[in-house]
Amino acid sequence: MSPGSFETFRFVAVVLVVFTALVVFTTAIGGQTAIGTIELSAADPVASNPYSIAIDESGGSLRGYVALAGQVAPFGEPPEGYSGHHVAEFDLQTLEVTRTFAVGYYPTELLLLEDTQELYVTCSTGSSLFRIDLFSGEVMSIDLTDSVGNPIEFLSGLCLSKAGDRIFVASNGGDFDGSDENLVAVDRVSHTIVDRHVLAGGIVRMAVRPDGTLVIPVGFPGNDYTAAPEVWILPVGGTPAFLVGLPVDTSDFPAPADISVNSSGEEALISVFGGSPEIFRVDLETGTLLESIEISGGEYVQTSIALSPTQDRLAVCQFFGNTVRIIDLATGTEISSSEVGALPNSISWAGGRLWVTLQGNERVLVLADSWSFLRGDTTADGIVDIADAVWALGYLFAGQEIACIESADIDDSDTVDLSDPILLLGFLFTAGPPPAYPWPLPGGDLIADELDCDQ
Repeated sequence: MSPGSFETFRFVAVVLVVFTALVVFTTAIGGQTAIGTIELSAADPVASNPYSIAIDESGGSLRGYVALAGQVAPFGEPPEGYSGHHVAEFDLQTLEVTRTFAVGYYPTELLLLEDTQELYVTCSTGSSLFRIDLFSGEVMSIDLTDSVGNPIEFLSGLCLSKAGDRIFVASNGGDFDGSDENLVAVDRVSHTIVDRHVLAGGIVRMAVRPDGTLVIPVGFPGNDYTAAPEVWILPVGGTPAFLVGLPVDTSDFPAPADISVNSSGEEALISVFGGSPEIFRVDLETGTLLESIEISGGEYVQTSIALSPTQDRLAVCQFFGNTVRIIDLATGTEISSSEVGALPNSISWAGGRLWVTLQGNERVLVLADSWSFLRGDTTADGIVDIADAVWALGYLFAGQEIACIESADIDDSDTVDLSDPILLLGFLFTAGPPPAYPWPLPGGDLIADELDCDQ
């Protein structure tokens, strides 16, 4: 045997010994597990109190955004001493804040347009819609007025039209600003209002069906604070029309908090802030209520909800219960619950993770989904090291199985080949590029491909 042959044999032997030893220690990762936090030291001299969150799932920027609302100023007091006026950008991999953008006071809702890298922001203390160009960082304000020129205030809900040419903006203030034109459409090119709609009451969030119909939960309809919330629709080119009422206890002035419409557009799920421990299900084809889902814990204040990417589960934030519950939509039963911290207000199910804003803790909590994986962790032990490169070589040349094949696709090229363990070794020992997302924390693949993990 030549010296070169001996060295080759010794390397292969060591690999096989390590490879064999690793089989014993393989474990699976499962359940909604807290994997990190985004700490939001305020960009303002007030507490950050994060409100809403938006995640870029395009796979390009690897960024997320969170509105730093602060607190509501007491009536008659200026907002500067109480409310925040920034949106923070953070890195999906490191969870570090990378930029902040100054907007109006008490920013609430965010609408992220991934294709053009635009972020629209509403602020409840003013009458301007803010547009952030995420390429340049430039922020512009768009004044919103009613048909006689008076400012539309208490801005909240945001929604992109089906055609993608206009932004719907809603007011949550009823007629406190002197107008019932609480829904306007803003042209994305000219940044001017192209349509106004009278809809008396408060609108927090909206959703669009695949046919372009806007679904609008309305609180204190008709500006009647003793009235139960209602669901209205706005057909393309039409006017708002009543669809169905929501049967809740009106003694504590309940209002709709959030809405999710399934991918077929046939059903809406609606949470209510006060008045009921239920998530309401609305058949959008017939305009009737389906059997509601009662959420355990006795909490009457459900805030944000989020459908899973597979459309079979629903995440529900219980605001004063400090809990996120996961519901099986097929059975209406609870799968899991997690105490997440003080005042969970908004939740996004994106990138194989659950992102929860905690208004009472000044942070975003990040939870791994039950089918999340860590790229590079081919042994599924929660650590990326040389053993993972060895395991990938065993998969390629010795028939060893990998529980989650995507974990071995280091560069997310949709193919697992010899270049992947080489890339991983380069990262570990020669300062090569790190694995693609999700790394260094578990998550899901941002790019749809042929490789998949058991879900």
